[in-house]
Amino acid sequence: AAMIGADICTMPYAVFDKLLNHPLTDIGLKNFLADWEKAQKQ
Repeated sequence: AAMIGADICTMPYAVFDKLLNHPLTDIGLKNFLADWEKAQKQ
């Protein structure tokens, strides 16, 4: 839906919870925060 420009998406809470509590979410957030820290120092 996001790829075609939808502003919102409806889904069951269980699906939303799985999106937030996924190992790749944690890895992606860790990498983003590390990159953000590097960018702030430049």
